[in-house]
Amino acid sequence: MDHIPQDRLELALRASNEGVWDWYIGDDNIYYSEQVLKLLGYNSTEEAPNIIIEAKHYFHEDELPELRSAFKKVIAPHGDEHLASDCRYKHPDGEWHWLRIRGIAVRDDHGNATRIVGSIIDISLRKNAEMALEEERYRLKELIENIPLKVYYKDKESRFVMANSSLAEWLGCSSVDELIGKADHDFFEPTHADPARADEVRIMETREPKLDVIECETWDGKEDTWVKTSKLPWLDKKGNLLGTFGISNDITDLVITQRRLAELAEELQKRNIAFEEELQLAREIQQALLPRDLDGLVLRGHDREVTFGCRYSAASEMAGDFFEVMPISQHCIGILVCDVMGHGVRASLIVSMLRGLMEKERDSATSPEWFLHGVNEGLFSIFQRAGVTLFATAIYCVVNLKEGSLQYACAGHPAPIAVR
Repeated sequence: MDHIPQDRLELALRASNEGVWDWYIGDDNIYYSEQVLKLLGYNSTEEAPNIIIEAKHYFHEDELPELRSAFKKVIAPHGDEHLASDCRYKHPDGEWHWLRIRGIAVRDDHGNATRIVGSIIDISLRKNAEMALEEERYRLKELIENIPLKVYYKDKESRFVMANSSLAEWLGCSSVDELIGKADHDFFEPTHADPARADEVRIMETREPKLDVIECETWDGKEDTWVKTSKLPWLDKKGNLLGTFGISNDITDLVITQRRLAELAEELQKRNIAFEEELQLAREIQQALLPRDLDGLVLRGHDREVTFGCRYSAASEMAGDFFEVMPISQHCIGILVCDVMGHGVRASLIVSMLRGLMEKERDSATSPEWFLHGVNEGLFSIFQRAGVTLFATAIYCVVNLKEGSLQYACAGHPAPIAVR
């Protein structure tokens, strides 16, 4: 019956993919079970090295100090009873394999370790999975920590359980640890904290997210800020509710700019309305200054007759072209047609100047040449003093019934058309 327990042990070790090793301290030789030899990549104990004595040749340098320290603590008089170490072993195939090494010390009556018996199992699959998971968690943590957004997780009571440094700094905390366990009411006034809590309760009850919402954050003793936030239900992999999580982005400068732009737009609209009203008034005045009731006007004298007619249509609200009919004497009348470069207020102002210059030159109104000369000299003098470059053309005609003549002079203007 003695072989039955041993068989059971072998079966149990084989079932767990685990093998046994046995080393008498100070002996160059070491015993490996068949499973350990398989794990180490050797066919026999004689062929296999003593990986404890020659540890530096077989274990990775990152784990080697920890492995040696574990053996020293067990070997020391009255030292640790158990040995435990996970380390990478250089397999003969050139690959690194993770081994879990366990052992227990056998001591003499004086507490000196004489022998260590233990087990070895290959844990590469588990270790590689743990390392992959650790790397994934690291990448996620780096992303959350460095993304230019404020990220947080809250429990069912809306207390922070996880956050990045950006949020902690935004809330005035010196570190993320200082933020953990606190809630919005610890930082904001109730006008913001209460609705925020209500939103999170609704999200947890309905499990429906609230996305891309602009919120005003009201602080105690600080200026209001604006954030664009998204909040979602926080569930574990089985779908159990843990709380909420979300991200937010500071858009205070954007909101302030938009409000300022809206104010400027409103102010500009008011100014435009006022400008349009003033422009309309100026146009009405300009139109009122044009000669009226010319259609049907007849000038008679010395058995002669002249009939007048006109049609005037401005290209814009404030035109730069105009005409004038000036009575000179009982048998003479002057007709001026002028076109100032451009349109709008600027051209209209020049028209007003020309009207003043025309009145000034009335003494030479019977001479088209000298009349236009005087008007041009006056206009040129004004432009020169103002440092303005602008052009105007004109034609001036004098109708003399006594002489039965029509004299005209052109200043850059198209000549008149005479129809017989």
